[in-house]
Amino acid sequence: MFVADTGHQRLKYTAIASLPGTPVWSELGYLSDPSAAAALEGVQGVAVDAAGNVYAVDAFAGEVQLYRYDPVSGAYAYDDAFASATRHTVAGLPITFPRDIAVGADGRVYLLDSGNNRILVASGPTATALSVWHVDASWLNSYGLDVARDGTVYVADTGNSRIVKIAPDGRRPSSEVTEGPAASSEALATWPSATMGASSWRTRSITEFPSSIGTANSRAISQRRRSSRRRRR
Repeated sequence: MFVADTGHQRLKYTAIASLPGTPVWSELGYLSDPSAAAALEGVQGVAVDAAGNVYAVDAFAGEVQLYRYDPVSGAYAYDDAFASATRHTVAGLPITFPRDIAVGADGRVYLLDSGNNRILVASGPTATALSVWHVDASWLNSYGLDVARDGTVYVADTGNSRIVKIAPDGRRPSSEVTEGPAASSEALATWPSATMGASSWRTRSITEFPSSIGTANSRAISQRRRSSRRRRR
């Protein structure tokens, strides 16, 4: 399991088998010199492909970093060739506040370029460029993204309190989810059971619902009461 530790400018990871309990965390991505090309400035999203390679979204730097996994040594190495031709700019626009990233069953990498209301795509870890896959000017401060096994892409359009569903060919969203507690979510995850999970820090909850029919039949699977103390921002 990987976690984007934004405040400490690094990724942390541990074995799923160590949870619950007291996990031992390893880390990668942090460099004492913030100007170094491989240094993470504001990591916010993380995804892992079938080969164990790790993709980290640096929202502040406006880029994606790839850490290649070596199954022999169990180590990760920064790969500066990934998306090097479009490191910070795609189709004439700078990548702005990228929020999330996901890897499809076919190995394609999807990046949510939130500031430009678009999704960028790369063919896999050997890709040297990102391209525009989908654009929707109606999105507002979208935070979450995931790809189902069939290639359907889901986006948490957080500012509009909805989840949009995009067909595998990248056309206009085929449907919207606007009902229920998942509508104002910031993070999404699709599961093999044809269900989806949506989390929200506003309600401190995780909601599960069938991805094919939306949140009208959703159910809360985890929820915490709001603290009387305000969150410091």
